[in-house]
Amino acid sequence: KLGGLRSRFEANLKTAVPAPLHRLHKQGSVCAGRAIPEYYTYTTLKEMAIYKKAKNRKLSDYMETVLAVVKDKEPVKRRQLFTLSPLGYGSTTEALKKLADGLHVIGTSTDGRYAYTSVPDAEEMTPREARKFVLKRIIDSYGIFSAEKLAQYTSHEYKMDEIRRTLRQLEKEGHLVKGFFLEGDDTLHWALKEDLDKLGKIKFKERFILTPRDNLSVYLREEIRQKWNSGYRMVAFDGTEMIAAFKVRFRKREIVITDFEGDTGARNLLKDFSVENDVRIVEEHKEMDDWEMVMWYEKMRG
Repeated sequence: KLGGLRSRFEANLKTAVPAPLHRLHKQGSVCAGRAIPEYYTYTTLKEMAIYKKAKNRKLSDYMETVLAVVKDKEPVKRRQLFTLSPLGYGSTTEALKKLADGLHVIGTSTDGRYAYTSVPDAEEMTPREARKFVLKRIIDSYGIFSAEKLAQYTSHEYKMDEIRRTLRQLEKEGHLVKGFFLEGDDTLHWALKEDLDKLGKIKFKERFILTPRDNLSVYLREEIRQKWNSGYRMVAFDGTEMIAAFKVRFRKREIVITDFEGDTGARNLLKDFSVENDVRIVEEHKEMDDWEMVMWYEKMRG
């Protein structure tokens, strides 16, 4: 439905039961690669083939050479691939990076070790059809977009003229309607036609933690940046209101947070989040330097 999930944090928010993505990847039940937007995403091989067709990255001679080795020996382990490649280490590395970016090749797990395999072609689609399919699914996932926000969300994989052309097509097909839907905002937005009567009426009261490893965070990046001066934040929500935010660093079984801002009651949400995701929350407090101390003192004195 969403085209994939980026992390177990996103999976635990959006699935009815916990989805152990890393384990499923090791078992071969799902694959992973840089989808659209271009973040490491867990999905099915069928969906990965659609993303590959949508990206439509052309192959250089070097890329074709390395891809042929992968297809001949897949799944091929990294050391074996570099041994079999007729290119030098640097050229093989560069070709492999471009193949991965274009989803011609993805990483998999075999015998507990990292290996490479090729992605099949979505032969039922043309690149243009695949690009429209991916863009439509993104819009369907969130319900309302401006053309500018779509460009930002997709990391500018789509140019503005292609986005506007696709939006017009979806509007002509009766899937979208356009208008000035956000109060106090003169930006033109497109919304799902079936949701038109619901806009502004849906109530959402759940409390949750949103991590940067969730595409909802990408969708809300500008709103997060405007409130907390940085788009890359872990954010606590009470309904639709952002009540706290903190900078974050991810480790294997830990999340390190710094610069806590907002409602201190959000710390209880953090405790629940750590239990639900089986991860340890570590809070670091940095010491103020002299200049920060002066600014803090002046702020307290008004």
